Amino acid sequence: MLDRVLVNWPLKLFAVSLAFAIWVFVSGEERIVQDFEIPLDLQLPDNLALLEVPQATVSVRLRGPESQIRRLNPVGMELGVELGDLPAGRREVTLSKSDLTGVPRGVDVDYIDPPSVSVQLDERGQLKFPIDVTFLGQPPQGYAFYGVSVTPNELTLEGPLSQLGLVESLRTEPVRLDQRTEPFTATISAVPGHPSLRVVETTPIKVDIEVDVAPVERTFTGVPIEAVGQVYQTSVSPTHTAVTLSGPPALLSALRSRQLRLVVDVSQLTPFDQPRQVPVRLDLVDVPVEHISRISMKTVGRREASVLVSERRL
Repeated sequence: MLDRVLVNWPLKLFAVSLAFAIWVFVSGEERIVQDFEIPLDLQLPDNLALLEVPQATVSVRLRGPESQIRRLNPVGMELGVELGDLPAGRREVTLSKSDLTGVPRGVDVDYIDPPSVSVQLDERGQLKFPIDVTFLGQPPQGYAFYGVSVTPNELTLEGPLSQLGLVESLRTEPVRLDQRTEPFTATISAVPGHPSLRVVETTPIKVDIEVDVAPVERTFTGVPIEAVGQVYQTSVSPTHTAVTLSGPPALLSALRSRQLRLVVDVSQLTPFDQPRQVPVRLDLVDVPVEHISRISMKTVGRREASVLVSERRL
C-alpha cells in the first residue's frame, strides 16, 4: 500500500503544493463589488397578461474575488420570477436573490435594485381583427392607386382583454407607392400597436396593390333606369339618363353601353298615390369583380328617380 502511495511522489507533492498555493491566493484575494444589468423575466400563467410591460432589466450588485468579478460575463444570468395564480389588477412583485440564476460559485449577491416591481395584470384573451394596410407616398404623375387585396384579410391578436377592446383594426408596416407604375405584390408584417399585444399567426401578409395609369372620364348617354325588388307594379321616371364614369383608360374603353344600368331599390315601398323619390345606384353587368372597384360614377343626370307604386301585385 505504502509503495503505491510513494510512486511518483515528487509529482504528487508538487500537485498538492500547487493546489494549496492557489487556495491561499484565492482565499486571501481582495473581494470587490460590481454592478451588472441582468434581464428580468416575469413568468405568467396562461390566463393572465401584462397590461403594462415593466422594465426589461434590473441592477444587481455582486461581491466576490477581484479576479473572478473582473472576468465575470453577465450573459447567462437572469432574474426569473414566477408570478403564479394572482388576481387581475396592480400588484407589487418582490425580487428575491433566490430567483437570480447563473451566478458563479464563490460570488455573492449584495442586493437587487429595484427590490420590487409594480405590474398591472389583466385577463388574457384573443380576438380577430381586419387588416388595415398602411401606405406611404403616391404613384408618379400620370398614375393612380386603385385598390388593394390582402391575404389573409384578418389576424388574431393576443393580450390583455382591456387593451384588445381598444383595437378596431390591425395596421401593417408601411407599403411605399412612390415610383410605382404598375400592379405589384408586397409581403409585409402586422404592427400590434401596443407592447402588451402580439400577433398569434406567423403567416406573412401578402398584399396585392393595383397601380395603373391615372383615371380618365367617359360619358354614356341613354343609360336605362330600372326598378329592382318589385313586389307591386312599379313605374320609374325618367327611364334613361346620362352617366359619366371615372377609371383606368383601358377599362373604360372596353366598357359597352349595354353593360351599364341604373337601379332603384323598391323592395321596401308600398302602394302610394303619389310618386316618391328614390336614389339611383350604378350596376355594372358582366364586369369582373376586381375591375368594378376601379370604376366610379363621377356624375349622373338624375341622382334620384321618381317611383310610383300601384296596388297591383306582380
